[in-house]
Amino acid sequence: VWPPPQPVTLTIDRSRSALELPVVLGSSPIPARPTLRPPPASPTKAVGVEEAADVSSRPTVWRWEHDILGRRSRVVIDHGSSSALEIGGAMEEHYFGHCSASSADPGDAAAEGGARYRLDWPEGNATSEVNMILRSDATTYRVSIDLSVGENDDVKWTRRWERDFPRRLQ
Repeated sequence: VWPPPQPVTLTIDRSRSALELPVVLGSSPIPARPTLRPPPASPTKAVGVEEAADVSSRPTVWRWEHDILGRRSRVVIDHGSSSALEIGGAMEEHYFGHCSASSADPGDAAAEGGARYRLDWPEGNATSEVNMILRSDATTYRVSIDLSVGENDDVKWTRRWERDFPRRLQ
């Protein structure tokens, strides 16, 4: 979902609209509702696309922010995991980013994010990282993607893609 380039008004014709909800008939397949423990308390920290850190030391972040003075709303995500591989070694994955939109200028929106992967074996390691930025104004989408691939903690290959697209059909 991307905001339109200018304010819009949607109108629903209630006389020609309907809301249909599915209904499950019969008794519940489980005898009682499960008892869920509350999540552990952990501090959350805003994580920028450019920050790097050990995935296992980070709390999972899924947060909505609204900057009243800056007139911008933003959702922030950050999560990842580490696991052992059946063939030996380990794998680490990390996903992070944020999406934002201006409440003063609907055309001003952005999505920034990235992913990191690392595979470790006794013989060495392989890494990849991608960062993407998508920004818009009332007339243009601007996209940039940076990719780097490494071996044994040394970057071996990088590539950058940049492109502007006219904002049509919106």
